[in-house]
This record gives sequence, structure tokens and C-alpha cells, in this order.
Amino acid sequence: MNEISCNICQDLMPLVRDGIASEESREAVQRHTANCAACAALMGDETPPPAANGERAFRKLRQHSRLLAALGLLFCVFFSVEMTATENMFYNILLMPFIGALGYGVFRGKVLYKLPLVIFLTHTAVEVVKKAQAAEALDMYTVVYMSVIYSLLAFVGALIAWLVAGAFSKTPDKDKKGRAIALIIAAVLTIGVGVFSNGLVGNPISQRLAENAAREHLKTHYAGTDYVLENVAYTFITHSYLAHITAPGSTDRYFTLWLDGLGHVRRDDYTSMVAEGGTTARRLDSAYRALSDAVWESDALPFETHLAFGDLEFLPRGQEIGWDGPIYGIDQTTLTPDALYDIPQLGAQAGHLTVYIDDETVTAERAAELLLEIKRLMDAGGVPFYAIDLTLQYPRPENGTRPEGSIDTKDFLCADIYPDGLADRVRASDAAVQAFYGIMDAEKQRGE
Repeated sequence: MNEISCNICQDLMPLVRDGIASEESREAVQRHTANCAACAALMGDETPPPAANGERAFRKLRQHSRLLAALGLLFCVFFSVEMTATENMFYNILLMPFIGALGYGVFRGKVLYKLPLVIFLTHTAVEVVKKAQAAEALDMYTVVYMSVIYSLLAFVGALIAWLVAGAFSKTPDKDKKGRAIALIIAAVLTIGVGVFSNGLVGNPISQRLAENAAREHLKTHYAGTDYVLENVAYTFITHSYLAHITAPGSTDRYFTLWLDGLGHVRRDDYTSMVAEGGTTARRLDSAYRALSDAVWESDALPFETHLAFGDLEFLPRGQEIGWDGPIYGIDQTTLTPDALYDIPQLGAQAGHLTVYIDDETVTAERAAELLLEIKRLMDAGGVPFYAIDLTLQYPRPENGTRPEGSIDTKDFLCADIYPDGLADRVRASDAAVQAFYGIMDAEKQRGE
């Protein structure tokens, strides 16, 4: 008479085949298959292995766990290197030590060379795919450099895992004092990683505190306005959370709140950015620069520039101490957010050009010719300007330093750019600039 039914026997067969069934279950299957031809056929000719003890079952479970851990490790490494060169790259400070701990669980003592190899190969594969899609050359220097950085961070996590594993191991030579020291070192390293990562990327709790504080600040100080919280981002430069406030549909009405990790508002730049025209000034300056760039970047430019751009000057205009050039600019406190302005008209009032030109001839006469040409080109391009800084210098050789000698003008007025006596005015401006540089050098030497 069978002690178990066919259904129960067939349910136990996989456990018996794998050797993880108990002795009682194994014997029950043997007795049933001895008297049931159908189940015996299903079981086949295999002799059921002896019952597994707890150590063998644990070993098989550990093998499956290590396989899952290896797959998880590979995914984490891929996910981490994928974030390289993105705004989330600093989160690798947290992720890489975790990868190191996971790597120790997979590789044990071989983690010192196997994990860096996995990181390097994964990083290389990711970059090869990215560069192939963008049709760019692979930068192996960056791959190796970042792989080394990532490996060092992962080693910290592996060291923590090794210390914790050692502290909880059952080996008889581990005394209580040694275990305690291992745990203390692991805790110090863990705290250190946390503090370091918090300094670079912040933390979710402080992020939420900053968001709540920013919303409360808007309710208290900007009630009745259309300002909304756009986002909150952490900056490691000042170890602050920046809450970006905007007005929907507005180009110029935006500002920033600076908050600490406890959600305290430390700075509100609404006054300087919106009320005093800072954001409007930025918009107008960008528009003027784009206008001048159309001339500087033209293929018809008859000379080679080392650096060239245009900007608008705003009052109060920052000026180096000791320079007595003209004071000019737009009072940005009179600007109206989102208002339309005539950019060329503003350029005539406060446009400032800066240009460095490489030329084999460095003389006041050549600088005068270039000033006339620049004025002609800007007039043709509809880019009025008030003053210009022109530096005429020798070209830099392919191998070597740039030859000494230059002609420098600073805040040279557009109104003074006309042929009669222009070279003399350039020489006078250059002399004033060189004298100013001499004063600055003497100040630096005294400061040293």
C-alpha cells in the first residue's frame, strides 16, 4: 500500500533529484515508485541521491545567491558608468562603494583585481557604443582615468564589507576586541563615505526640507504673485540647495533661493535679479553678444582672431582700480522685465567689443587699420558699439611660446575711430594701458 499519493510523489520528485529533500521524503518517494509503475517511469532510472544535509542545501542556496549578486553587480556597474558625464555623475560617490561591497560578496579575495576589470570593461563597452552612435573617436584616457577613480571608490566599499564579514565570522581566532575594532573601522569608513557624498550630492532628507521651506517662503513673501517653485538642486560649490523660482510665461522674472541642509533660507536674490533688472540685463547682453557674434564668426572676416566677443556694459560698471578710462553703461535698475528693447540702440549707448587679433605686423599703424576695418564690419552688420578693447599680437608658433610685443587699447571709443591721427591715438591708448599694467605688476610684487 502506498503511503503517499501520486500527486504528492510527483511534487517531491524535483526535490529528490536535486538532493535537497529530507530523508523522510526521499524514502517515501522510493517506496511509492517501487509499487507505482507510472511514477517510476516519471522518476526514470536515476537513483535518488542521498538526503542533503543542511550544509549542502546552504551551499546550493549560496551558489544561487552569488549568481544573482553577480548579475546585480553587473547591472549596477553598467548603471553607474552610464551616468558618467551627466548631471547625476556625483551620485557615483554613493553607488561605487555599494558596488564594492557587492563585489566583495561575489569575488571575495579576488575583488582587488576582478572588480576593476569589470568596471573597466563595462565602461569601455558603454563608451564604445556611445561614440559609435555619435560617430566620435573613443577617448581611452578618460575611460582609464574614470575607471581608476571608480575602482578606488569601490575598494572603500569592499573594505567595509570585508571588515563587517570578518567581525561576524565564526572562526575561533576572532576575539571580541578584534570584532569590535573591525566594526568601528567599518562604521567610521561608512560615515566618512556618507559625509563625503553628502558634501558632493546632498541627501534626500535635506532636499525635501529645502523644497518645503522654499514653498513656505513663497507663501509668506510672495503671496498674490504668480511665482512658482520650478525645482530644487544641490550645488557642492557652496554646499547649498538652490530653489529656482519662475513666473510662467515670463522670460525675465526668475530668481533663486539659497537654502542650507536644514531648510533655512539663507539668501533670496529677487531684489538683484528681478527688481533691479539683473535678469533683464542678462537677456539684453546675450542678445547683443549674439548680434556681434554674427560678425565675428563670419567667413568674410579678413583677419584672424584669437578671441572676440561683444557685451553690454551696465552701471555700476566694475572697473579695475587705477584705470581712469571712460565710465559708461546702462542703468539696469531702470530696466523693465520682459520689455522689448532696441538692441542696436543699446549697443550704441553701452556696447563694448573685446578682440584679440594675431598678425605678423604689430604696430600702431596696423592696429589703426584693424580698428577702421572692425568699425566698417560692425556698421555693415548693424552692430553699433561705444568702445572697444583691441589687442594686436604676434601669432603663436605651433611649437613654442608667442613672441613678445603687442599693441593694446582699452575702452577705445568708437567715436575716436576715424582715419586722421588714428595711429597716434592708438599709441596714446597703448601707452596708457602699458602704464596701467606696470602699476598692477608693482602692486602684485608689493603684495608678495
